[in-house]
Amino acid sequence: MTKITDAEVAKLKEYFETDDEPSGAQFADLIEAIQEAAQEHQHLDTGGVGSGTGDAASLMPVVDGATTVGYARSIAANDVGATAKTIIADGTGDVTAILAALVVVEASDGNTDAGFIYVRNNDSTVIYSDGTDECTLAVSAAGAATLQRTAGSTLTFDVILGNATWI
Repeated sequence: MTKITDAEVAKLKEYFETDDEPSGAQFADLIEAIQEAAQEHQHLDTGGVGSGTGDAASLMPVVDGATTVGYARSIAANDVGATAKTIIADGTGDVTAILAALVVVEASDGNTDAGFIYVRNNDSTVIYSDGTDECTLAVSAAGAATLQRTAGSTLTFDVILGNATWI
């Protein structure tokens, strides 16, 4: 597969901006194209995995020619509890439309969960639930992404967002 084209990006942006959902095949094609484009670029060391800073220096821009289309990186956060942890800060390189990732979660009691998720701006999704405690990934209207325990009171969570990719 070749790199994602401007026409494909425009079509996908239209889906997300109108709250339509692309088919599974369309979404898989998008992720594959982004991963191929990401492999052609070098990861930057500043900030680092697990820093929780979300600073722009640690982002890997996904580009088409000279135009930045979006960003990609793996993100880790440990001991996520009742206080929200910012994993992508509002500002340069934040989420302007949608964030997608393969999420792996381990609760402090040893239980685990994993899956592919996506979250649009001004929305959230529960990434772990045992019926009492929940861990939620949220993206604000301004573009910041956070992790937080949003239900329950006893567990903390270690979270990895592998191949996190966002526009």
